[in-house]
Amino acid sequence: MSYLPQLKEEVGTLAKNPKVRIAIAVILVCLVFASGWLLCRYYDHTAAADGADVTRTVQSVKDDNQRARDSIGTASEQIRQAGQQLDNVTDSIDAGQRTVDENKAIIDDSRQLIESSKRSLKTAESILRDIDRANQIRGTQTSRD
Repeated sequence: MSYLPQLKEEVGTLAKNPKVRIAIAVILVCLVFASGWLLCRYYDHTAAADGADVTRTVQSVKDDNQRARDSIGTASEQIRQAGQQLDNVTDSIDAGQRTVDENKAIIDDSRQLIESSKRSLKTAESILRDIDRANQIRGTQTSRD
């Protein structure tokens, strides 16, 4: 235990020496600056990593937005084409309806023509029967004369 009091005396002597105090102060200041510098480097590295994550996230969002714009453009084009196809189908239906209406008119005209022809045929048959009867009556009258 004699060592501790002697150590205490030596520390007390050193603590009273101004050069030692200045050296200890300089060492402490250097340790504080070194610790601060190391902390700054650590946070700078962490911030850079976080910044890189943010940059990747921002780029990802930009890429997603670009894909969304492309998808919207594609969808718009498909909608435009579908509208054009719908217009073409509507035009085809209208043309088909006009053709049907024209065909109905032709069929109605044909029916009227057939009915008129039937009436004309009946009239012609009636006339021919009358002529035939008249010829038969004359034929018998001529053969008697």
